[in-house]
Amino acid sequence: MKYKIIMQDNLSNNLARVNTNRDPMRSLITGDNEIKSDPITIVTTQLKIGAPEAQMLDYLNMLITNKDCDSDYNAQGHVDRIYLTLNKFMKDFGLRDKKSARKEIINRLNALANIRVSYRKANNKPSGDYDQDAYNGGLIEFVHVAGSRIYSIHILDLLDTLIYNVGMPMPYPNLMFLLSARYDAVAWSLLREMTLNLRMNLGKKRANRLSAKKILEVCKTLPTIDKVNGSKDRHPYRRIIEPILEAAEEIANPNFNKRLKSINPDLEGLIETYHWEDAAGNIFDWTSNFTFDEFKKSTLVVDKWNPDWLNYLNNTVGKWKIVQQKIIQKNKKKKQQKKEKCHKV
Repeated sequence: MKYKIIMQDNLSNNLARVNTNRDPMRSLITGDNEIKSDPITIVTTQLKIGAPEAQMLDYLNMLITNKDCDSDYNAQGHVDRIYLTLNKFMKDFGLRDKKSARKEIINRLNALANIRVSYRKANNKPSGDYDQDAYNGGLIEFVHVAGSRIYSIHILDLLDTLIYNVGMPMPYPNLMFLLSARYDAVAWSLLREMTLNLRMNLGKKRANRLSAKKILEVCKTLPTIDKVNGSKDRHPYRRIIEPILEAAEEIANPNFNKRLKSINPDLEGLIETYHWEDAAGNIFDWTSNFTFDEFKKSTLVVDKWNPDWLNYLNNTVGKWKIVQQKIIQKNKKKKQQKKEKCHKV
């Protein structure tokens, strides 16, 4: 299948955006490092956290949600432990060299096992304050036996809560795992944000639109404009804008990426046609002498999604939303009937 499901909510979506390339880090007296990316704080032994770790967390989420891996289950019927094989990891990520794949999987799992997350959930009060530590804990435990090609991963309470209690389904294209979190990090971050935007706004016009401002916020492997302007290499187009344009093209046409083409020349993009609009809603004029601020005010607009992808989205999230809406309406009706009954008494 070209697509799977992961369970997402505000916690997982913000975790996917954490990147020490731009998020502040400070050393603690314990020897750990603290990374702050509002509304998330991470305490970890790692010096770098970014797309590889976020991609791996989504992968574990996918394996659990789709029961796509040998697993042990607890008394509640939740996945308690995953047994991931090296061969499956290599196949799903389009990797060919066992030595580098083994190193990659161990590094990523070790990083996730050494992360403790605090998440300040918005309390929806007018003050805009947060409820402190709405979620607080580790994600996984991982111990690998040298030489083994099976990786045993214990799912901790925080990840269990995310998947089984608070998460909502989001279609997740397999292309997300084939994109290299190291070499295609901009495309990976952009595709995840586009997928989330489409899922959250399904049926609305803004589901097909993503502002450049938002793209610049989530693609944290890119330098900020201040960093570019303060360096010797002051070329915002080449260092920031061009990688975003190339990432959009990779999502529409995976063969644009030579590595992806070598993995599977028949890979389909998630987008059929798209364009960029300027702040006035006109087709962006790339031939003009535009400024970075003008690009920042532009918008990526999807004219037409891959029909197969859109059909999968409607058959999963679309149907799920209909069911949820019926439940909401049913509960409203019960409350109204109860209120009317009280008034009669």
